[in-house]
Amino acid sequence: MLSGLPYSGKSTIAAALKSERGGVVLSRDEIVEAMLKDPVKQMIAKNLAEQIAEPVSRARETKEANAMNDALTVLYVNEMVERIKVSDANTIICDGTHLQKLSRAFIQQLPEYRKIAIAVKTPADVCIERLSKSPSSGFRATVTPEMIRKLDEVAEWPTVEEGFDEVIKKP
Repeated sequence: MLSGLPYSGKSTIAAALKSERGGVVLSRDEIVEAMLKDPVKQMIAKNLAEQIAEPVSRARETKEANAMNDALTVLYVNEMVERIKVSDANTIICDGTHLQKLSRAFIQQLPEYRKIAIAVKTPADVCIERLSKSPSSGFRATVTPEMIRKLDEVAEWPTVEEGFDEVIKKP
């Protein structure tokens, strides 16, 4: 599992790992973008967000927006578990920000797998510079410099205590 700020280099590392080891890449951006386009998933997320009394997410400015982030994360976690369990690949690379424990919670539902977290700790200023030079589309178009700074402030980096067999830190 890759964990890092937007534009930190996670997708580049995921592509290199896939090239080196084979397997499959599961992209959080692609999964969440598909959920946001699905009216049924949107309704489920909205209903779930309304039930969340105290959001875990701290990336947005309002409680409602943070609750919606948490609802989307819960749906994402469920989708990841399902995709991993049906995959016959020996290597599954989870490419996503995964900066809060909630978005990594699915690993606890997979005790039979070896789980490695790669914390890509690219400084926020470098990520913002990359953002300014990159054409963005889809879900990535919602990323702003302010969002990168906020995510940097609230990041909960992966730990072995969460259930990872190993945590690798990339500067």
